[in-house]
Amino acid sequence: MLLWLSALQACTPESNLVPGRRPHAADLTDTSHPEHPPPRSDPTTTSTTTSTSTSTTTTPPDPGARRWDCSGMDPADPAPLHGRVALTFDDGPDPVDTATILQLLHDEGIPATFFTLGEQVSDPAAWGLVEQMVDDPLFEVANHSWDHADLATLSLSAVEDEMDDPDALLRTFGITPRFFRFPYGDATCATHDLATDRGWRVTGWHIDTADWCYASGGGVCTNDDYWRVPTEYEDDFLGLTMEQIHRFDGGILLLHDIHRFTADMLPELIGILRDEGYVFTSLDDVSTFPNLVAGTPEDLPYLGERCDVLDDRCWMVEHEAWCEPTTATGTNGICTLPCENSCLDRDGAATTFCADLGGAGQCVGRVDDENDACAALPGTVATDMDRFGWPAGTVRVCAPQTW
Repeated sequence: MLLWLSALQACTPESNLVPGRRPHAADLTDTSHPEHPPPRSDPTTTSTTTSTSTSTTTTPPDPGARRWDCSGMDPADPAPLHGRVALTFDDGPDPVDTATILQLLHDEGIPATFFTLGEQVSDPAAWGLVEQMVDDPLFEVANHSWDHADLATLSLSAVEDEMDDPDALLRTFGITPRFFRFPYGDATCATHDLATDRGWRVTGWHIDTADWCYASGGGVCTNDDYWRVPTEYEDDFLGLTMEQIHRFDGGILLLHDIHRFTADMLPELIGILRDEGYVFTSLDDVSTFPNLVAGTPEDLPYLGERCDVLDDRCWMVEHEAWCEPTTATGTNGICTLPCENSCLDRDGAATTFCADLGGAGQCVGRVDDENDACAALPGTVATDMDRFGWPAGTVRVCAPQTW
């Protein structure tokens, strides 16, 4: 019998040991998930309920206060990453594909972090793999929620269960998780604070490989399948991945260890990275990821927020974004991105809008408290603009004077 199961039986009613049944943290004193949330543009007012658990009390910040540290997706550390790459794998463990990946990484001496789901870990078929991760110093096991729910859509009480139940289960293996990744990267300031209050480092990514999409399409991922994949890379997983790595000069890769496609492509990806001189490292590498390790993410501008056209960092959050000049002279700009119908919002930033620029859509920020009614965006003016796409509507936004 596995050691963790013996310990679990000593303190848990036998009914809670049914394979696949979710043990709640209090009792313990479809596996394919695309890593992008459904659009949350034009949201209703976020709940301001204060959530109190046995270990934390999280109070949402004052409405209208801009925050840049609420994303579950954005990288904590900006480019350049000095040629260092960290592999991370979500949604496992899978009895077959995770086993293949573990063996490859062990043989190659490559570190990796596995963001596991509680429902996967609770399967007896996964227990040996979890123990293998624990026993190998190359690997780190982290928390990715219980069942990959979109935590931004749940009550804070339900979010606490999604965080605490898998944490308690991992601890029965002797694991004290240090990193947490939000499913779909979708976090609010309130849910983000729940994670950091537990001492976890919320881990986004630099490189979105879209491996889940290529896997579902037999090696093809169209822009219609996943809007973050440019048309030139629709049948080129390695090209998409390496283009981002080149731009960041390294970074944290988002992969999934539940897909045969990922397991099959990993040896070639590793070979390319080594041939180009990249070095594999771990998430706790303080020289490469100092902000992640310290829990102090970089203030990277989001869509509709102020940027510097001479030091464009908008693409570090959304790879296809750029800094749009707000005046004919000077360096002030706002981050923008092509859009249709809507743009994704980031909690703590002004609500976005897909504005019609004469037959094309670009993301801008609405006139909002978070941008001080445009005063925080030099060179913008409060302007009524039509939506590009559906549903039709007109909204007051902070538009560049150049528009």
